[in-house]
Amino acid sequence: MNDQLTERIEEYLQLETNYAIILNGDYGIGKTHYIKNELFPKIKNLKILSSNKDETYIPILISLFGVNSIEEIQNQIFIELYPILKNRGVKIFTGLGKSIYKILSGSEFKDLLSDTNTSSADLIDFSKILLCIDDIDRKSPVLNIKEFFGFVNNLVENQNAKILLIANEEE
Repeated sequence: MNDQLTERIEEYLQLETNYAIILNGDYGIGKTHYIKNELFPKIKNLKILSSNKDETYIPILISLFGVNSIEEIQNQIFIELYPILKNRGVKIFTGLGKSIYKILSGSEFKDLLSDTNTSSADLIDFSKILLCIDDIDRKSPVLNIKEFFGFVNNLVENQNAKILLIANEEE
């Protein structure tokens, strides 16, 4: 991949948007390698313009390979945000983490938060994350693609998420 692609992704992060972008290419050309080894080091140092603090983006990479549900995607995001959950001794709490994330993204939780003068953005601020979703073309047939794109749409439109989809569109 090249510097021009990185510049375009950096521009996307600096714009106020309500859409995701896609990195498309054949298998084996190095899309994931580029994301991990070239893009992420630069993104980690990229200042968030909309922040009044000196914050930088948090890049996260998840894979849809074999994923069966939106809940599994949410779990992957949560685990990437809180890497301590990857620790073997903490795996018991993964189910708890998944439940917390499910609650955080639900409408009932918004009512609870308004009662406590807190918002879900205080807990997970998607506007500070570059969420890279890899292997869309390798998802489980059980995961409905329309449901997946609805999930992505919700994140970009309602949570101000910046999402980079990575796929081989021909597949």
